Amino acid sequence: MKVLQIICFLSVVFVSNVLSQDNPFVVDVAPRITNGDTQISFVALIPDANLSSTEAKWLKYIAKGSRGKATFINGIYLQTGALNPEVSLKPFDVNSKLTNKNSGVQLSVWIDQNGMPFRGDGTKNNGDLAVQNYVREFAVKEYRAILNKQFIEAQKNLRILESDYAQLRKNNLSKTNKLQVVDSNAYATADSKLDSRNSKKGKHNKKGVLAEGDTDRMQEQLAYKSVEIESQKKTISDTKVKLVEIR
Repeated sequence: MKVLQIICFLSVVFVSNVLSQDNPFVVDVAPRITNGDTQISFVALIPDANLSSTEAKWLKYIAKGSRGKATFINGIYLQTGALNPEVSLKPFDVNSKLTNKNSGVQLSVWIDQNGMPFRGDGTKNNGDLAVQNYVREFAVKEYRAILNKQFIEAQKNLRILESDYAQLRKNNLSKTNKLQVVDSNAYATADSKLDSRNSKKGKHNKKGVLAEGDTDRMQEQLAYKSVEIESQKKTISDTKVKLVEIR
């Protein structure tokens, strides 16, 4: 019963962690107040991301090909003179803010061009869609990097768990065999001296007899490790699916 309880508990924890994953593919577009003005903002959540690492990569991303300078004022990053032909053939300014969340890093972006909120300059049919793709491209790239790292780490952890399981099973078998193989004369001598109280309880104090409690502990250890292995395999499988689905 105790082994079954362990399996059920670990299964519930694992499923809860899988269901709590956020969707990194949606860039939310909504009017928000920035620098005292209401402006369309583009927001993406990058699950499991690290703020400092994401920050460094984002600043490098918006600075690529830029003709302007970068500043940081009141928590807002400003990259002037940014260039990206998928957004506009003309330079534009990128205002952005990165925020730590429990589930990852939230990236908020506002685009200006010639001192006005960007709506497209004739080179693109839909300015908002262009900016969405601009933000989403970065978010997806970062999430792929995170998933790749998690995948490699999960494979490493699986190898460790499988090695631990094999060693535990080997040790338990060795211990069982040592306790069960005894000299018949020594067994007979020890058996004659057993306390009647221990005999009724099914316990032992003699060499070569495996106590019921020892057997239970061995089975619990192996069951716990087995569930960990299956959970780790599920993590690897789910991560592979996510990597394939990211576009």
